[in-house]
Amino acid sequence: MVGLLWANKIDRAAVSAEERLDGKYLIRTSDDTLSIEDIVLGYKQIMAIDRGFRTLKTDLELHPVYHRKSERIRAHVLLCFFALLLIRVAENEAGGTWFHIERELRKLSLVTMNTPESVTRMTAGN
Repeated sequence: MVGLLWANKIDRAAVSAEERLDGKYLIRTSDDTLSIEDIVLGYKQIMAIDRGFRTLKTDLELHPVYHRKSERIRAHVLLCFFALLLIRVAENEAGGTWFHIERELRKLSLVTMNTPESVTRMTAGN
């Protein structure tokens, strides 16, 4: 019973000490030739790459594809990169997330009107 009561007690000093570290990173490297700015920039780039892979796997619904030929592997990686780049450009231009952009795009339909003189294509909202 004593252990249970101890487990439910909040250590206010520990909470206060942890709050001082909120929003701060502890980064460790074995390369002492790098500047602090380079280390932090490298870490942020790794986080951006991880975020990109999550986008590839979730938003684009890409799954492992197994190629044997090196030119197909390069083409696959390049297509994935362009798809991710397109998402990021769309997010930056629209000022929103891909989730919201995609939801709005799904409301659009392409309408084709054929006349004897021409073919006209336009988008129409649902």
